[in-house]
Amino acid sequence: MAFADLRFRNVPCKTISLERIQEFIEDTHTKRICFAYAHQNALRSVEDQNIAGWLNLPFDDPFEAIARSILQMDKVLFPPKSGVTYYRRIDSSEEYEKMARFVEEIRDLVFLRDCLDLSVALSMHESAPNERTVLGNHEYKVKYCADKIDVKDDMDCLIDEMQKWLEWLPYYKLADHICAIPSNKPFMRYVISGLHGFGFSDISEQVHWNNKQGSLKDVETASGKLQMVQSWNLLIDTDLSGKNVILVDDMYQSGVTMQYVAMKMKEAGAKRVFGMALVKSLSNQ
Repeated sequence: MAFADLRFRNVPCKTISLERIQEFIEDTHTKRICFAYAHQNALRSVEDQNIAGWLNLPFDDPFEAIARSILQMDKVLFPPKSGVTYYRRIDSSEEYEKMARFVEEIRDLVFLRDCLDLSVALSMHESAPNERTVLGNHEYKVKYCADKIDVKDDMDCLIDEMQKWLEWLPYYKLADHICAIPSNKPFMRYVISGLHGFGFSDISEQVHWNNKQGSLKDVETASGKLQMVQSWNLLIDTDLSGKNVILVDDMYQSGVTMQYVAMKMKEAGAKRVFGMALVKSLSNQ
């Protein structure tokens, strides 16, 4: 166990409760970072002999843990001295170039601020209203067009993208289990089945709703969605004591379902739950 803790030493181990999820719902501050779109100017150079640039972001978690591991830094972002943005002063051109390469590598990744220990989406779903990203288009076709057209190539792209990020990101690949959010459209189980070379096991079949009635699409508020998923009675038919779990979904919208399932996994003994969605809805919340 000590070795496992050492491997995840920079990763927070959060407590999730219904109260914390409700606080998340009511929190109106920015909940996602994506360098490709809303935060393309977060890293900027400065023409000054004493400083090379600045990195400014609206929050640090989960960016901080991932950036520390990849950049091999003890600390990447610092809390705001004034205002609301986390920051890093970049003193040398070498450090700036290193940070710029990192930002380019994670350009499309979406960092999500929620109750999970780490939470990301692999891309935005739309780059602008009614303009899907490449990955967003593949997700849409697999989810809604599979009964009309051949979506094999689209499915392969989803698998390849998740494979790539799981290989590249720290911590995720070290998980004990992977699990798809229970859904009436279980194509994420097929995505998981296409992954290879990892040591985690798929427990999707052991996690299911016992009384699913109604659809979240018919509920207008996040609080209403939370009440609905509570009524579905999630069952977990496997021992998660001390385990680290990757929880995957196709679309991250309000984040309520993923956080609720993560909460139930922690109640079942899971040590950490890492969220990974294929795409994030356009909303900044």
